[in-house]
Amino acid sequence: DTSFGGSHAGPGTSLIWPSFSNSLPHPGMFVDAEGRIVLTGGGFALVRFTPTGQPDDSFGTGGTVWADIYPGQGQYGGRARLDSNGKIVMAGSAETDLMNAVARFWP
Repeated sequence: DTSFGGSHAGPGTSLIWPSFSNSLPHPGMFVDAEGRIVLTGGGFALVRFTPTGQPDDSFGTGGTVWADIYPGQGQYGGRARLDSNGKIVMAGSAETDLMNAVARFWP
């Protein structure tokens, strides 16, 4: 599909390297009802792309949001899903205290 992404790797492809990509212990991906692509991983970090593969500037900063659930501790966001209201829900944990957490992100 030559309309997807940019010219980073040639027509129809897109190389995506979010700033948290080197620390993705539990990476995940889903597509919402509007065709937007959401990548998850790192310490409760999300990146959203438009259906054409461009960063979604209406989501966070440059398409990226990050929640610091347990400041000063290693954080591991897990897979995320959409709830019945279209909000993104992500579960995960904190390294030091072995605590679980759930974060909900507004679309």
